[in-house]
Amino acid sequence: AIADSASVHPHARLDEVVVMRRASVGADAEVIRSVVCAGAIVHPGATVIDSVVGPNATVCDRARVVGSVLGDGVEVAPGEFLEHQRRPEG
Repeated sequence: AIADSASVHPHARLDEVVVMRRASVGADAEVIRSVVCAGAIVHPGATVIDSVVGPNATVCDRARVVGSVLGDGVEVAPGEFLEHQRRPEG
């Protein structure tokens, strides 16, 4: 499900996702079996699989987040790889 106020680039790949209000998913991003919470940003080329991207969190370019939970305002740096981690605060 994608909220009306969410912004999803037409070249993003989404499968079994929830993208909440004011969230953004960039070009060539891949989001699979995940939740992108309100105000969160998944930058172009980022990958999010089996994860929760918390409110106002950011997954930067080429970052990869797998089986993880990101809290409010957390930022995953460009090119960073997170697997089975919890980052409760930004």
